[in-house]
Amino acid sequence: MAHYLRLELGTENIRGTVVDEGLDVVFSVTIEFDTELSEFQTRGGDCLQRWGMCTLRASKYMVLGKLKTGVDLAAKSHLSSLDPAKTLHAQLGTPSTLALVHTPIIQDTSTATQARAIETALGGTDALAQRLRTALLTTAAQAIKIREGNPDAWAHTSHVVLASAFLASLLIGD
Repeated sequence: MAHYLRLELGTENIRGTVVDEGLDVVFSVTIEFDTELSEFQTRGGDCLQRWGMCTLRASKYMVLGKLKTGVDLAAKSHLSSLDPAKTLHAQLGTPSTLALVHTPIIQDTSTATQARAIETALGGTDALAQRLRTALLTTAAQAIKIREGNPDAWAHTSHVVLASAFLASLLIGD
């Protein structure tokens, strides 16, 4: 019988549910980041730093180890070199595997300068909203700020993955 994995990734937790072909729940787990991964010292799932910078440790997403009792991911060749005795965040959430370990999240307010520069370049707030259906380009502003403020990390970045797509990217090896 086939089984299907659903991962729901939020700022405060991750939920994993395995269902069978009849959509009956076979296994379910929720990991609350603040309590179960307290070493990251988050509040509400995010880490407030100086100057209004709000970040999320990318390694915090490495909680798939909690699912190993219900799901075997060994068939994925890009994860086959992982040591099951070690946590995923110890193996993947390091500067040697991620160019930026602390990643900005939507609550980050430290990118106002970069956001205003984008607005100006695109013709102002109204023009930006009309062209892109949004008033502020948070993701683009965050990328620009990282490129300007942390050129070494930016130089070691092959591509940018949004937090909402991080797990899918990890699982497909992209």
